[in-house]
Amino acid sequence: MKKRIESIFDNEFIFLWLLYSIVLFSLFAKLLLFNVLLSTVLILYSILKIKKFNSMQNWVKCESVLISCQTLKKFDPPRAWGYIYIPDCLYTYTYNDKEYKGKNISLYPRDSMIQDLNEHHQLMQKIKRTINKGVYVNPNNPEESVVFRDMAFKSAPIYWGGIVLSTISIVIGFIQISFF
Repeated sequence: MKKRIESIFDNEFIFLWLLYSIVLFSLFAKLLLFNVLLSTVLILYSILKIKKFNSMQNWVKCESVLISCQTLKKFDPPRAWGYIYIPDCLYTYTYNDKEYKGKNISLYPRDSMIQDLNEHHQLMQKIKRTINKGVYVNPNNPEESVVFRDMAFKSAPIYWGGIVLSTISIVIGFIQISFF
């Protein structure tokens, strides 16, 4: 189960960069319709993710208890880092007198994956201290929780970049059509 969850998030990161590449290719290949369609999808996806980040500011802090916390070591060849260290923590929390279990450190798991082992140990200590002080729970979906809600903003530039790149791509595509 752990490997499947990790691969979903790795694939999302790779998928976004693949989309960026296809958008640029379609722009230079003068495939305007394809470029506009793909760019629009990328813009909408990015807006939804940014909206999710912003909605996290309304999440409620609830009491929580750490059940377990360990380090997963994963080989990460796409980024030539060698190994990355991933916190694998399980905690329980109570919301509206109902108990839930959670594993999410942040909304975007890549934010808590660290190459440097010393940095990872510092993060693990911070996670353990923070979980015992409470986690943030989505009041609209109490089964969704995170330890750090601000950590997700580290990934926001990826989504803002998608919006900017796609918008520029659409504008340049229309300029190309109007001049040719």
